Amino acid sequence: MKKEIDGVIFREDSRGAWMPESSIKPQDILKDDLVESAADKIVDMRDKMKQLNQEIKDEIRAYIELIGEKYGVKLKGNKGNITLTSYDGKTRIVISISESIYLDENVIAAKELIDEYLEDEIKDASFDIKQLVTSAFRVKQGVLDVRSILKLRSLRIDDERWKKAMDIIADSIVVKSSKSCLRLYKQNAEGTMEYVPLDFAVIA
Repeated sequence: MKKEIDGVIFREDSRGAWMPESSIKPQDILKDDLVESAADKIVDMRDKMKQLNQEIKDEIRAYIELIGEKYGVKLKGNKGNITLTSYDGKTRIVISISESIYLDENVIAAKELIDEYLEDEIKDASFDIKQLVTSAFRVKQGVLDVRSILKLRSLRIDDERWKKAMDIIADSIVVKSSKSCLRLYKQNAEGTMEYVPLDFAVIA
């Protein structure tokens, strides 16, 4: 960052002090200009991409609403994933919804019921199930592994305590945030749909 005071150009150093250009090495000045210029271009591109991202999503939502009107259905919320493909099938736009979730304190009651079931059925319960439950409820860096706990609901166990525990787990889910991601896919020369990245690290 630089500024002019009484006709003298100053640049801010890493300590927050303002140094006159005359006391700075020419190479450092050249590097500073290069970094600041590149950063400005990248930030400007990011802002344009954010605007474009929102414009495309708005256009797609408007299209989806038209479909709803056509069939007399009022669409609510923004939970579903959307895939739109061009007429020739070579271009695809996907909007995927990802949610950040956690389990509230009710999950403690579910764990108690599961433990009761495993204790009573200690001889019949398979080793794999015990290991799966132990792994699912293992605390990592102070938090529960939500995805692993939710996977327990896919187990088919005919026990009322287990079923009630699964219901409690479902009720304990809290959605912290929801985010939609826009992706573009184009058909390559081999006929395969290929993701079009907009990340500098991927593009390189």
